Amino acid sequence: MKYKVYITASDKVLWALEHTSKAFDEHCPGVDVVVFGYSKPEFELPESFKFISMGIDRGVDYWAEDIYNAFLNIKDDFFIWSIEDYEFNKPLDFDMINAHCEKYIDEKTNWFGLSAGPSKRDHSVVEDCGEYQIIELSQNADYRVAVQFNIWNKARVLHYLKMSFESKTDVWKYRPGSPWHFELFCSEKARNDGYNIYAFNGKVPASYGDGVSVNR
Repeated sequence: MKYKVYITASDKVLWALEHTSKAFDEHCPGVDVVVFGYSKPEFELPESFKFISMGIDRGVDYWAEDIYNAFLNIKDDFFIWSIEDYEFNKPLDFDMINAHCEKYIDEKTNWFGLSAGPSKRDHSVVEDCGEYQIIELSQNADYRVAVQFNIWNKARVLHYLKMSFESKTDVWKYRPGSPWHFELFCSEKARNDGYNIYAFNGKVPASYGDGVSVNR
């Protein structure tokens, strides 16, 4: 696959990574994955998984800052970012990703969504591939910043992570630097920012379940 996969994990729900990593390895055998976490897991990760500690887990208010510091040092300009509880239930479709994503991703791209979520937002079709379409989210769409299984532009994800942890403004009950603040606060800031967000509609490359990330 053309894009490296990174998973971020917190200590509170690190147990979920055991199920996630096994499911990913089952459906996508041999794909290298880097996990940025805190405490080293007591369970064994698949051979293709590499664990790197971000230090001490200081809690959700430091989530964005810690991930920012981790991504700041990677060499990839574009990469897939996932989280610890996205458990795959079928193989990742590498053919779809390799055939389409690269021609749309450049320095003006925020991210390219690989799951079904983005297609539920306001969008237009930019390429009809028959069984599925390539779509572009509108500049005023909801969740223009989203923690899903996306190919991210490193420069842009760093921009939004920093925007969240440097903010002085709560969003509802969510403190700056937390994952929910990152999505809600930065999504508003990303409206009409001129950057492109792409995704698939219909058939999608990534199919997974999730359910514990809200309890970080």
